[in-house]
Amino acid sequence: MWILKNVTRYISRFAYDIFDAFPPYKYAEGLLEGKEYLDEEGRYVISVASARVEVDGFTFDNLMIGEQVKVRLTRAGRAVNIDRIVPRQGPI
Repeated sequence: MWILKNVTRYISRFAYDIFDAFPPYKYAEGLLEGKEYLDEEGRYVISVASARVEVDGFTFDNLMIGEQVKVRLTRAGRAVNIDRIVPRQGPI
C-alpha cells in the first residue's frame, strides 16, 4: 500500500513540475531585498520587489542584496532567468 502511495506522489509531483515549466511566466523587477536559506526544506529563496523566488545555490551565492534585477519566474515561484540591470550613468 505504501508503495502505491509513494508512486502516486512521485507521478503527481512530476506532472506538476512539467506543468509549472510551461508559460505563462510572471515577472518581478526591482531591488534584491533579501536572501534566505530554508534549512528544513533545503531551498534557497530571494526576495525581489516583495516576491519570493526560489533559486539554486550558485545563483544564491552570486547575487548581492541591493542589486537591481529582473526575474522571470514560474507559477510556483521558481526562477527561470535573472537579469542584472545596470544603470546607464554607472555608479553614483
